[in-house]
Amino acid sequence: MNLAMERGGGRSVIRLAGEVNIGCAAELKALLVEVLSSGEEILIEFERAGAVDVSILQLILAAQREATQTGVRLALSAALAEPVARAVEEAGIAPFWIFDRGADALAVEAVFANGAERRP
Repeated sequence: MNLAMERGGGRSVIRLAGEVNIGCAAELKALLVEVLSSGEEILIEFERAGAVDVSILQLILAAQREATQTGVRLALSAALAEPVARAVEEAGIAPFWIFDRGADALAVEAVFANGAERRP
């Protein structure tokens, strides 16, 4: 399975692994819709993803717009595999979600726990 979700403490973590492409898009969309409707903070972890395609980035951008409109915090994990980091940079979304390229997902979760806001 390329997608997994853990929930608890008002936070949902969606983990992506391997090649995440159009074949995973419907499942990712369903997870994002579920979590966005709950109002929980969302962390999307990409560190185990080998590659992502534009359909996945489009879903994440749509989720980010919805999260902004509804006041839900949404972040990408800071630890990204190189192909994923490149795709995120090329899409122009890195400045909005990546807090510290040297941090791991737990550090990003700590940012949530401390109440810090996303970068504008």
